[in-house]
Amino acid sequence: MAGSGFVPINNVSSLSTVAVNEYSVVAATAAAIYLGDPVKQATGGEIVVAAAGDLIIGIFAGCKYYDEKGQFITSPNWPANTGATDVKALVYDDPKTKFEVLADAAVTAANIGALYDFVYAAGSTVNGQSAVLLGISTLATADKQFRITALGKRVGASARTVEGIFVEHSLLGIVAGVGGI
Repeated sequence: MAGSGFVPINNVSSLSTVAVNEYSVVAATAAAIYLGDPVKQATGGEIVVAAAGDLIIGIFAGCKYYDEKGQFITSPNWPANTGATDVKALVYDDPKTKFEVLADAAVTAANIGALYDFVYAAGSTVNGQSAVLLGISTLATADKQFRITALGKRVGASARTVEGIFVEHSLLGIVAGVGGI
């Protein structure tokens, strides 16, 4: 079952505010980034796709750039190896943003409060959407990226969607050792 990545639903400190900020992307990067993918900052400050266990800066929300012909492009995904200029990625980087995500296995109320990592899969080049899922088998009491705070409300996949927040986030200053249940 394909995922749709992390979808912002609200902010835990305010029910309606979900903001994005701009970050740089290296135009020649070999890895594509899809709408809903977790991203981290590389050494030069630009964003790249994050892997399970990485300290994230946020969730990719699309990008804007000038292509090789000088045309201004807005896109839900960053295509790999693009010869573009003035590339700006939009990132949901507020650590208080709450997200909905599809889990890779069934979830119940017993999963609420637990910590998990995500499972990366390349997204769709057709619609630009992420295929990242929450890895239910990665359950642990510490050193995981995401805490489930509620079961999801999305119709059609309600037994596998969850809501939660990132507890290992570079803007929180937390690198590892976050406790859970």
